[in-house]
Amino acid sequence: MPKGAVLDSEDISFLNTLHPRHVCWIAAVLTGLKPSSMIESIDVDGWHRFVELLEKFDLCFAYISGDKHVVGLPSDQIDNLGGHGEVKGERAYLSFDGDDWRRILQGESTHPGTHDDSNELPPTSYKGLDIQDVYVSKDPMQLMDLMRSRHTGKDQKWDSISAGKALGYPECCVKSYIELESDGLAARHRFFRELIEEGMDQTVPIEFWAIYHIPHSTSCQRSIELGRAYLGAVKAHSEDLYNSVIRKLGCSYLAYSVGERFLNYVVSTGDSCGVEIGAKEEVKEKSGKMIGSPVEVELGCVGRPFLYAHETLGQARLRLTRETMGPKWIAYSPGNGVLIHGVRTGEIFLYLKADMLGESIKFHDAAFRVYRSNPS
Repeated sequence: MPKGAVLDSEDISFLNTLHPRHVCWIAAVLTGLKPSSMIESIDVDGWHRFVELLEKFDLCFAYISGDKHVVGLPSDQIDNLGGHGEVKGERAYLSFDGDDWRRILQGESTHPGTHDDSNELPPTSYKGLDIQDVYVSKDPMQLMDLMRSRHTGKDQKWDSISAGKALGYPECCVKSYIELESDGLAARHRFFRELIEEGMDQTVPIEFWAIYHIPHSTSCQRSIELGRAYLGAVKAHSEDLYNSVIRKLGCSYLAYSVGERFLNYVVSTGDSCGVEIGAKEEVKEKSGKMIGSPVEVELGCVGRPFLYAHETLGQARLRLTRETMGPKWIAYSPGNGVLIHGVRTGEIFLYLKADMLGESIKFHDAAFRVYRSNPS
């Protein structure tokens, strides 16, 4: 961390617009607990503030701008990545076209474009909602290690061993992930099935929500230690930010599909939202017809989605945007389906059933249910 750089009130205000897990990973990178990290969603209107924060703490980062890969880094380190030419300020941005990007990933010499200002290289957004998959590190070479762990082929699959090392994941968890020979669905399914079978699904240690990797088991102490350290890194930067992150992580998590697909919310009462008590039974009856039985219904205040989605695929509907945040009816039938709709408008924000999953249906029994965090 640059000498004297501290989070101010504007930094904290911005970080509170991110998903709390992303806040943990940024703090972990800042303190050296993680070599690098991937931040999966930044609001479009918060992008410039995000860049300012990374520059303030001298972090390196990579993102997509149109048909180019962009790496932002301190200007005195551009030579490490083939940069050339004069740079006016302390920061520089290198833009790589497809061929140059492939060359640098293979360790060959490149000739990227050199820029003084990130405004010259606006990020590519997802439907104008957010910028997804931004890679962050304190060191440009560690950043490139993370980028190289993603294959350059059509499928863009991760090399699990090198990615795990670049992201600071425990070896035991990386080994377990590889043994299952999957894209992560099988590993995550096994972990959450274990939570259910051991009766821990309603009291999941909050440390497990602070990390991103898949623990090899519910008893993985290394994962618990890392989660606790990430939270400690947040606290070291700001007590107020830490309290906010703990409050947001210590909630309910709707597994609305298989894999890493969770929507966090805080259970609310009808009185707090101005909803009549009888409305819940009406919602339950309607939801049961759409997603099956048994069905559970809760009134919840939905938090910031982990990443935004706005898709309609057949009958499936995913509208996870800023409009999804706030009071919503949340209905779920464990293993069968989920339905989220507006409290007063009835507008459907999320509708997904197991029979819409295709081949991934084999993992459905750990999805379409709610897991609860245990803040203690």
